Amino acid sequence: MNNQLMFSSSNQKWETDPELLKGIKTHFDIRLDVAASGPNVCNQFLTAEDNGLLSLWSPIGWNWCNPPYSGEFKAEYWLNDALKRFRFDGIKTLFLIPSRTGTKSFQQYTTQANDVVFINGRLKFGSRDYWIEHLNLEICEPKKTDKQLTAIIKKIGGSLCQNDQQNKLAQIWDQLNTKWDFQDWLAMDHLKKDPAPFDSLFVTFGEMTTVERSFLYSFGFGFQPYKSVGWNIYR
Repeated sequence: MNNQLMFSSSNQKWETDPELLKGIKTHFDIRLDVAASGPNVCNQFLTAEDNGLLSLWSPIGWNWCNPPYSGEFKAEYWLNDALKRFRFDGIKTLFLIPSRTGTKSFQQYTTQANDVVFINGRLKFGSRDYWIEHLNLEICEPKKTDKQLTAIIKKIGGSLCQNDQQNKLAQIWDQLNTKWDFQDWLAMDHLKKDPAPFDSLFVTFGEMTTVERSFLYSFGFGFQPYKSVGWNIYR
């Protein structure tokens, strides 16, 4: 078993955006992150070693899950587990998952959720450290065109780049299509993340308060599928 694939936060590319988490923490009483590598949305969390699918989840407040998007343990296992925990023990879980509406597993589990919210636009995942490292590596790629490098420097300021990257760009700066002077760019600390290549949605197992539902539904189109579909736990 590749435990590292079980937890999305071990792959920082899909780590939940800190600004989104800030809003979640403000409006929801999150007691446990069931798939994490460190403190994220709350101080209590389950790591790969804990194996969240086999561990106890918080019976009070909400559990948070941004599950793996690929690998041996996919989102459907977590959704099914959360559904059973809610139906049998009243344990509440808030998910953030990719919107894969055409898959059988998606249709099975999300149609039994208390609430589903299709998020407008595409989220920008990944920690600040991830994107700084990622963009620095992109600058170093030997086959990058001037057009591609110009696009990269618009995403990251020179103060966030390493010496090798700064030196490489200094040699070709006059070839790049940018309005900035090189020395001015070196002093900049801007950082822009790319949106994910997929749509996302929130899924809840558990009744929300009016305040919680209003906040979550503010992200897009929300509805309550279980009221019309009914319950059926898939195994």
